Amino acid sequence: MTGLGYLQMQTAQNGKENAAPELELPELDGKTAKMYRGGKICLTIHFKPLWAKNCPRFGIAHALCLGLGPWLAAEVPHLVDTGMIQHRDDVAQASEVSKS
Repeated sequence: MTGLGYLQMQTAQNGKENAAPELELPELDGKTAKMYRGGKICLTIHFKPLWAKNCPRFGIAHALCLGLGPWLAAEVPHLVDTGMIQHRDDVAQASEVSKS
């Protein structure tokens, strides 16, 4: 697998307008322990209380930098070290070497 794929974001689940958004990276489903089924990122402990306290003022940018940012900083190095994801340049070099 290369890259991190695409991000899905759901807001206002179950009719709750002030509910924290759910962030999903479906291509990483099952590759890390800090993720729910379907690629949903675990944000309950740190981000959801922060969202609840600041709800009307917070928006998508806050969800990405305060919710997704710390998760990526913790999980991506682990995923790279275990070989579950690779940099695109590394994949391209490996394919060039195998062709020659």
